Amino acid sequence: NNEIKELDASVLTSTLKTLLSKHDNIIFNENFSPLLEKIIDIEDEFKRIQAIKFLLLSFSHTKFTQIHAVLKMLHVVSQHAEDNLMTSENLATCIMPTLLTVTTRDMMKKYIAFVKVLVDHCEELFEVDKKFQDQFRSFVADECQTDV
Repeated sequence: NNEIKELDASVLTSTLKTLLSKHDNIIFNENFSPLLEKIIDIEDEFKRIQAIKFLLLSFSHTKFTQIHAVLKMLHVVSQHAEDNLMTSENLATCIMPTLLTVTTRDMMKKYIAFVKVLVDHCEELFEVDKKFQDQFRSFVADECQTDV
């Protein structure tokens, strides 16, 4: 955390650009749209956070780690909004097109709100121990006959 605070903003943005440019496609592509819409519409915040946790666990360990790194960096930036004016909403607006496929203006607003939740609750969303991750992925692989 202290290391991130000491880094120049250009180093942080360059790191983010490099990390995201290595993806062949958007992190949450159009295949996720129906599920994301259901998650976004969950009114109870605790249940919505839990649903997002399970969604994140569905990714491979590598993709899970990459998403965590991006969101953690955005979370740290948002913690200094008083100085840099980059609130979680501003960050969500900037990064949302890189993370999600958007087809309508209404969905854009919802997806910005979704990414804001990811940034605001980054620490909580990724509080999952490695053993649970492995058990979850094993269960999905066994029950769904697919790798995550």
